[in-house]
Order: sequence, then C-alpha cells, then structure tokens
Amino acid sequence: MLQFLSLFFLLCYFCYNVLSFPLTKRASGGLAIESSFPDPAFIQVNGTYYAFATNGGGFHIPMASSTDFTTWTLSDSDPLPKLPAWAGPNNIWAPDVIQLPGDGGFVMYFAAENPDTSTHCIAVATSSSPTGPYEPVDEPFVCEADRGGAIDPAAFYDSDSQALYLVYKVDGNSLGGGGQCGNGDGSHPTPIMMQKLSADGTKPDGDAEEILDRDDNDGPLIEAPSLTRSKDGTYVLFFSSNCYNGKLYDISYATASAVTGPYEKVHAPDAPLLQSGDDVGGGKLSSPGGADVDVDGSKIVFHADEKEGDPGVRQMISPDSPFSLANIPFGIITTANTTSPRPAIAIGDYALDLAVFASNDGFSGLWSIHTNLYVFSEPTLNAFAALGRPVHREVRKYLQDIFAQDTPHPDLLKENETLKSHALFPLKDVKNHLPLHIGDYTDFYVGKNHALNCGRIFRPEAPLAANYTHLPTGYHGRASSVVVSGTPIRRPNGQILDAASKPTFSHCKKLDFELELGAFVCRGNKMGEPIPVDEAAENVFGLVLMNDWSARDVQMWEMVPLGPFNAKNFGTSVSAWVVLADALEKYRCPALENETQVLKYLQEGRKDNVFDINLEVDLTTKENQAKSGATKTITKTNARNLLFSYPQMLAHHSITGCPIQVGDLLGSGTISGEEVGSFGSMYEQSTNGKNPIPLNDGETRTFLEDYDTITFRGWAGGNDGEKIGFGNCSGTIQPALDLA
Repeated sequence: MLQFLSLFFLLCYFCYNVLSFPLTKRASGGLAIESSFPDPAFIQVNGTYYAFATNGGGFHIPMASSTDFTTWTLSDSDPLPKLPAWAGPNNIWAPDVIQLPGDGGFVMYFAAENPDTSTHCIAVATSSSPTGPYEPVDEPFVCEADRGGAIDPAAFYDSDSQALYLVYKVDGNSLGGGGQCGNGDGSHPTPIMMQKLSADGTKPDGDAEEILDRDDNDGPLIEAPSLTRSKDGTYVLFFSSNCYNGKLYDISYATASAVTGPYEKVHAPDAPLLQSGDDVGGGKLSSPGGADVDVDGSKIVFHADEKEGDPGVRQMISPDSPFSLANIPFGIITTANTTSPRPAIAIGDYALDLAVFASNDGFSGLWSIHTNLYVFSEPTLNAFAALGRPVHREVRKYLQDIFAQDTPHPDLLKENETLKSHALFPLKDVKNHLPLHIGDYTDFYVGKNHALNCGRIFRPEAPLAANYTHLPTGYHGRASSVVVSGTPIRRPNGQILDAASKPTFSHCKKLDFELELGAFVCRGNKMGEPIPVDEAAENVFGLVLMNDWSARDVQMWEMVPLGPFNAKNFGTSVSAWVVLADALEKYRCPALENETQVLKYLQEGRKDNVFDINLEVDLTTKENQAKSGATKTITKTNARNLLFSYPQMLAHHSITGCPIQVGDLLGSGTISGEEVGSFGSMYEQSTNGKNPIPLNDGETRTFLEDYDTITFRGWAGGNDGEKIGFGNCSGTIQPALDLA
C-alpha cells in the first residue's frame, strides 16, 4: 500500500504579536482539527469561536466551534443548507463570515461555480445567527468572468471610515492549464481586489479596486487574502503565494496606512510569515495557506498538509478502495483552479492529473508513448482510446509501476514532492466530466432475466420474442442526453394512457431506473466491413456503470411498432471512471446459457465472454419534515446475467457493414437476477406498480418520486485489496416542467 503521499488539510492555530513590525510569532499554536478543513475562516461571538471551511464531509460549508481556541468540535449541521440557484453543488469553497455593526446580523461570503458557464463567482448569504442557517442572495455578488472568476472572499469592517470592505482574488489562473496551478508562466493576472460594501454587506458600493498583484517572488499566483488592523493603526493584508498545492505555498503579508492602500509587500527575511518546515506544536508544517486573522490580530487560523510520519498519516490506497492498484480507471476532470477538462486516473482517494504528469516528464520512463503525449492534454479520452488496447495495456502497467511501493521510477513521482503537489488531487476536490465524446449510442437488451420478467408482466403468453435468443436485440439511443454521474435528471413530459386507455399529455408517472453496463468503443471499422466476433474484444476500450432512465408509461404507449423513443431519450447516466477492459480480464466468466445455436457470425471461440461484476442499487429518499431522508439498497445482482457478450453485440451491430466509431457507447440492457431483490428495475420489482417496494421508515415506492436519488455501485474482486471498482453512478430526479 502506498504511504508516500498525504494531502489532508488541517486547521491549525498560531498566535502573533502585531503591536510592532515585522510580525513575530509567539510560541503557542498547534493542530486544532485533524480532518479535512481547508480554507478556514473564523469569527468570535459572545466568547465562542466559530470556524468555517470549504465544502466537504457532506456539507456545503463544514463548521466547527471552540470556547478556548484550542479544542474544536466539528458541527453535525450545515450552516449553508441551501445554495443560490446558479451555484453547482460540487465546488463551494473559501467561506468568510462577518458580524455587522449595529444590528449584529451575520453575512457569509463564499466562492461557488456556475456549472452552466464554468465561472467562479462570489456569493452572499445572511443569517441572524453565526451558525446559520444562512439564506443565500439570489444573484452572484461578483464574478470577474472575463478574467477567470472571483474567489477567496474575506470581509473587513474599518472603524475609521465606518465602512465594510471585501477583499478577494481574481482567479486568472483558472484560464490556464497544466502545472503550476494553471499559471506556470504567470501570464494570467491574479490580483487581490478590494470592494466597498453596502451597509448590510450584501451589495457592492462603487467599483472594485486592485490593491495587490503578484511579482516574481510570488511564483505563479497570489490568493486567499485576509485583512486586519494592528493596534498601532497599520492595515495588514495577509495572502498566500506560489502554487496552492505545492511545497512553496506560504502565508505572506503586505501593509498600508490606509484601508484602501497602497499596500507594500513585506519580503525576506521578515516574510513569508509561515512556510513549509516551520514548527507548529512540535510538528513541521507542509504548504501552509488560506489564513484568516482575528480582528485584533492576536490569532490566526490556516490549513496545512499532513506530512508522512506525522500523527494521523493515512495510506493513499486503502484495502477496500474501489480504485486499487489493480484497477487504474481513466476519466476526465477539472479542479477548482483549473477549469480545462483533462484526462486523469483514479488511484485510492486521489486523482492523478495526466496532463500535469505528462508535461512534467512523468512518462519519461515509457518511451513508446512519447509521440502521443498530446492525448493527455485532450478534453476527452477519445484520442487516448483510439491508440488501441495494446497502448492502453502498456500505459496502465506503467502507471501501476509508478504507484507501486517498490516503484522502479521513484524519482518521477514517489520522491518528487513538486510533481505530487501539482498532479495529485483528492477525489473529493475534483469535478468529473463525461469521459468520452459520444458520437452514437446503442442500447441492447441482452439481460435475459429482465426480458423474461418484463415479458411476464405485459405479454405473459410469450414473455420472450421469437428472435430474442437468436441475436442481441438493440435500438439506437440518443447520445446527446448521456450525462456523467451526479447530473440531475428532469422528469419528462409526454403522451401516456389515462385510466380509460386514451392518450393524454402528462408528466411521467412511472419513472424508473435501469441497471446496465456501458462499453466505450476504442477501434472502429470501415463502412461495409463487419467486425469479426473473435476480434471484437479489441474494439472495447472499457466499461462504465450505466442508468438508462425510463418513462414506463410513455414507453408502453409509444413502443409499438418501432420500440422506445421519448421514453428513453431524456437522460442516460454513466459513471465517471472508465474501467479498462484489461483490468477486468481476471474476472471473466461464462454468460447465461443460450439453448439456441446462434449463427456462425455470432459464435465466439471463448466461453468466458462476460464479467463477474457485483452490482448494487441504492434508493435515497428526499429529506423533509416528516422523514429523515434514508437510503436503502434495493437491488443486488451480478453482470454475469447477460445472454450475449460485447463482442457479440459489436459483431451483430456491424454485420451489415455499419461503421462503429471511437467513443461510441453500447449499453448492455437491464441486468437482473432471478429473484425480486436482484431485479434491475422498479418495473420488475413492483410488478408495474402493483406491489410497493418497502423502504426505510415505513416508506414505499412503486416508481421514482421527485427528489429521489438512485445510486449504482459495481466492483469485481476485492477480497485481496485488488478491488476493481467503477465508483458511483447516481442521479436525482427533478420535478417535471409544467407544460400543460
């Protein structure tokens, strides 16, 4: 197991004497919260300190409290339970809270991402209590969209002018890409801005002014500003410089005699104030940053990375991780400060940014890939997939060697602190995107048990069609509505039959999930030239979990004679990480027995043509006043319950000469076992709504209700620390639009 990396943020405290300059550290301080608590800010109210951090632990804003500034207690509630409508749920970071003079209300500022525009903006929320709940203001406070976005807000009340101010960073480095936090040459400005505020703190008063910018001593960026005032009247602007995930990251400061500046940076030997290697509470700091300072300058909180050997060090890959060293799945990510999508792999609880890894000589030990390194800077995996399975196999093996405990290339990553800090990100801090550009999507129907179960409901006299066992049945799906896991799914409208069996326009009342696997194609064929079945495995890049959401009532009315149409085209979810076909070789097994002798073009030479993959489905209900919002596993089954394999699907799909292309997606069809608890859809489990499915707290379902969340999990192996997992495939149902 790997132990050479530890990127867990800590909330620390340290006391300063700001009566005179340069600032001097007093010998008190140490670890306050031994868990992820990045970008901390704090406020003191009636003798209690409250600290707030970037999203994590299931909260938009994690919160902690202390009465002595030494012992902190993490809160089990979210002070920001609701986000503004424009903000996405995944990137909520760098909060700050200020108490207003006069009425004593509280205003929270935080950065959020608008997923529609990929722009970082600062948001505002208000509350009558420091612990919330904070009610967000509808519109963004500031975006700086043309310069990369606005992040890292910090508020300050100036008693001289009796005015409120907000300082923040222009996120220019998010316009870059690659190493050094996306701004390796420093070409994208990242200035600190100051904005005067309205009396209630929720609106700007005039235009923002630039008060500080990076110079050559700061590395690629400056960020995380925090403003305070010393007892002698000097204004002190704290900030972090250098790359936020590198060992040079630090806490520096600038001073001014007026709140609006000009601010002059303090340089060595009096700054940085905190840097890697500094002693805090008997331990050595690593990459301190994101500081917030008390109004009287006597206390400061900041985050820092754990170092190997310190208390609380964690292994990078836990034995039960779905992303084991035996796996190495590929995906597409962005991070908070780098919004250009790029390839990555998942390893343990981390993602390795392959664009950064490649651009910093990470592949110097694999010469065969050097002419194709560009594929790791592409916004999708299509170019990498098109290199073919021999290359995938070679790259995967090389990356396994890189992460092995006894790696033959220790200098490339294991002992390269700079590259680790630039290229490795906690999975919770990355945003996943659709892994490949999908040109075409075909959904098959080869889960025999599902076909039997459904047929017994609507066609009991002949559950299976006459052709079912002779060929892998399929239909052309809609590629434009395939989305990555976590994307909300809107309940569709359409034609359904009413109680009198007459067509009527309505929102779907029988919304369902379908548990499937999806396969991405890595090698195509020329038009007119079929893919031989015994060669077709080389056309499969890898597998994902897939939920082909289904509007059953729409489907039942429209499907004759040409099959489903609108009932299937409104949304298909896939998991974010593609498990390469080679990672699953160890888990091959025979498909369901087919009593029909298929035609020669479908006859495979190998019998272990499908995979032994465990599959589970969770249903989570909406939390409300009456119910706590509970999760129940409603399906457990296995991917071996297929009648045809992916090579057979490809051979059949192309037998007419149909050209298959790199990036095409093939769905397996719903995978069900033979018992109720193993059925891969609610249609089967509830017998088309006749038998309610029991959940927790007395709740039941026949079909999905608004705000229900469906989550798929899948994995092969796992008993020996070599689990081959897919991660989750989830989606939450949003109410239908009112089109009546």
